[in-house]
Amino acid sequence: MNTIFNNIFNKSFNRLFNKLYNHIFNVKQSIFLIILLTLLISSCEGGSNNRNDDEFPTGFDGVDISLNIVSHRKDQKIIPDDTFDFEVELNNNGGYDSERASISVQPPSVLTELEKDLEEEINLQKEDYYVGYFRYDVTGVPGGGTTEKGNMITRVCYDYKTQLTISACTGKPETNDICDIQKLTNNNQRINYGQGAPIWIESVDESFVRRGNKVVPKFNIKLNKVKHNDDVYKIKEGELCGGERNGFDYKITFSGGLTYDSRIEGEQDFVCNPENPIFNREEDTNNIIGEINCELREEKASDSRGIASTILTVEIFYDYATRVSEQLTFAQE
Repeated sequence: MNTIFNNIFNKSFNRLFNKLYNHIFNVKQSIFLIILLTLLISSCEGGSNNRNDDEFPTGFDGVDISLNIVSHRKDQKIIPDDTFDFEVELNNNGGYDSERASISVQPPSVLTELEKDLEEEINLQKEDYYVGYFRYDVTGVPGGGTTEKGNMITRVCYDYKTQLTISACTGKPETNDICDIQKLTNNNQRINYGQGAPIWIESVDESFVRRGNKVVPKFNIKLNKVKHNDDVYKIKEGELCGGERNGFDYKITFSGGLTYDSRIEGEQDFVCNPENPIFNREEDTNNIIGEINCELREEKASDSRGIASTILTVEIFYDYATRVSEQLTFAQE
C-alpha cells in the first residue's frame, strides 16, 4: 500500500515539478528575449541618430552672433571719460565648418575705439565658438542733463554651405515620364527639417524629357533663406561679403559620379542655368529665394529600361551676413 502511495506521490510531484520548471524556464526565456530585443532596438536607433547627425545635419542655424557688455549693465547710463568694453561671441551652431568669418562693429558716434583683440579671419569649425574683445572711450555725450541713445551694431560675415543628399531616379521609363522623388524614402524629412544652415533647399523636383532615343532626367532646385533679417552675399575671390550682387555657387552630383560645378568653366555632365544664380526677394513674402535648373546631357543619360533609385547630392556655397544691435544710453554725470 505504501509503495503504491509513494509511486502516485512521486509521479504527481514530478509532474508538478516539471510544470513549474517549464514555467520558470519560459519566463526566463521571455525576459531574455525582451532584453535582447530592447538592446537591438536601442542599438539600431542610436546608430541611425548618429548617422543622421553626422551625414545629414538638420535645422536652420549657421554662425550666430551675440554681444556681451562687460563694463556696464544694459540699463546703465554711459558717462564721459568712461571706457566701454564689450565682447562679440560667435557660435557655429550649423552643420558645417566656416573657414573665414569676420566681425565688423559700427559704434555710436560718441564712442572712439581704443583697442581690440580680434582676428581678421576666424576659422570656426562645426560646434566651435570665438570671442572678440573691444574697448571704447566715451566722448561727446550730450550736456544739460539730457540723455542720448545710440545703437552698437555688430555684424559677422562668414563663408558657409548647404548640402542635401536625397534619393533620385535614373533609367528609362516605359509609360510615365514623371519621377516623383518626393515620395521616396526620407526625402520629405531631410528637406522639411532644414540642412543645418541658414540657406534652405526647400524642394527638389525631378522629371524626364526625351532627347533622341534617351530619356534624360531634369532637376528643378529651389532655395529659401530662413532668417529674414539677415543678408546673403556672393563669394567673390576671397572677398568676404563684398560681392556686388547677392548670389551663390553650387555643385550637384548624380548617379555614377556625374557632376556640375558652377565654379568650373567648360562643358560638364549637366547643362545648368543660371550659371551665375542670384537670390531674389519675393515682394509678397519678402523671402529671399533662389532657383537652379539642371538637365543631364543626352550622351550621359542611361540606356537602361525602367526607373531605378539613385542618389542626388546638392551643395550650395555662399557668404552669409548676420547682425545684432544693442541700444546704449549716454548722459552727463
